[in-house]
Amino acid sequence: MNEILLEIREFIKKGYFLNEENVRFSLVSRILQELGWNIWNPKEVATEFNTVPNEDKSRVDVALFDNSPTPSVFVEIKAMGKLDFDLAKHEVQLRDYNRNNTAPFSIITDGQLWRFYYSQTGGEFSQKCFKIIDLLKDELDDIELSFYAFLSKEEIRSGNAKNEAETYLTLSQKQRSMEDAVSEARRQVLEPPFPSLPEAIISIVEKDGYKVSIDEASRFVKKQGAKKQKTELPKITIQVKKPIRKVNTQSSGYTGKKVSAFKFNNQTYEVRFWIDVLCRISQILHQTHRSDFTKVLTLHGRKRPYYTKDESLLRVPQIIEGTDVFVEANLSSNTIVKLCHDVVALFGYTKTDLKMFSK
Repeated sequence: MNEILLEIREFIKKGYFLNEENVRFSLVSRILQELGWNIWNPKEVATEFNTVPNEDKSRVDVALFDNSPTPSVFVEIKAMGKLDFDLAKHEVQLRDYNRNNTAPFSIITDGQLWRFYYSQTGGEFSQKCFKIIDLLKDELDDIELSFYAFLSKEEIRSGNAKNEAETYLTLSQKQRSMEDAVSEARRQVLEPPFPSLPEAIISIVEKDGYKVSIDEASRFVKKQGAKKQKTELPKITIQVKKPIRKVNTQSSGYTGKKVSAFKFNNQTYEVRFWIDVLCRISQILHQTHRSDFTKVLTLHGRKRPYYTKDESLLRVPQIIEGTDVFVEANLSSNTIVKLCHDVVALFGYTKTDLKMFSK
C-alpha cells in the first residue's frame, strides 16, 4: 500500500487527475482494489448506484457490497480540489443517499481529502464524520493504517471497522481534537521553530478552542506511542511465512524499500515498518541487558539525541516498552538501519548478528 500511496501522491502533485472520472477510476478504484474489493465485479463495487429506486434518480458514485443485498459503503467522488467547496451541500447529498438504502459508512473524497462518516449514529450528518485523511499531508503509515481500519473489505466484513468508528465517535471533543492534531503536529516539529510534539499539539488544539496543558499533551503523546507500539509490534516468530530477500547492505539500499522482517541473534521477527525494527531491537536489548541498558543514551545525532529520558528533546518520541527511555521515531530507513547496528554494537554484537529483509 505504501508504494501505491507514494505514486498517487506524486500524481496529485503533478496534476494528473484532471477531472472526477480520473479520480474515480485511477485513484479511488486503485485504493479499493488494494483494500480487497473486487473492482471488476459490479455486484461488489457498483458505480452509479441508484440509492432510492422507483422514487428518483439519485445515484451515488460508488457503492460497496460485502456479501449482502444492502450496501456497506457509499463513496461520493468530487473533482480534485473540490471537496471543501460547498461541503455542507455534499453532506446533505450523502444524507439523502442513506434515506432508504443506509450504508454504515459514507465517504466524500476528491482523491486528496477523504472524509469518513459513520451513518448509524445520531445527530446531524456533519457530526457523523469521524476521520479525515489527507493523502498529501498525512504520514503515509497513518494513511495506510486508517484505510485498512475503516475501508478494507476484511475489516468491514468482520465488524472491526464499525467498532473502531463507534469508539472514535464516543471520544470527547477535546480528545478527538488531539487525535486529529497528531499528523499536523508531526509536520510542525520538522519546521522552524522546531517545537516538541506536545508543544505542537497544544498549538493546534488551541485553534479548535481547547486548552491543553504541557503535562496533558505529554501524557497523550506517551500514550499514543505506547498504544502504537502495542498494536503494531508483531509476535516473535522463527519462520517468516512469505518468501523474503536480503536487502542490499549498502547505505543507500533502503530508501523506498519496505521492511518485512529482521534477524537478530539467530532469531527472526516479522515487522511492518522500519521504526518497528528499531523499537523491537531496543526492547530486546533492554530485556537482555537491563543493568547497562542506559548506554543507549550515549547515541546522538547531529542536533538531537537518538535516545533520551526527556521526550521534549525529540521531534517524534516513542517510548521503549518497559522503560522510561524514548527513542526518536522521525528517522529515515537508512538512519534507522545504521542506528540499529550502532545500538547492538554497544552491547558487543557484530554486524553479522543483525540482518534486514524486505518484501
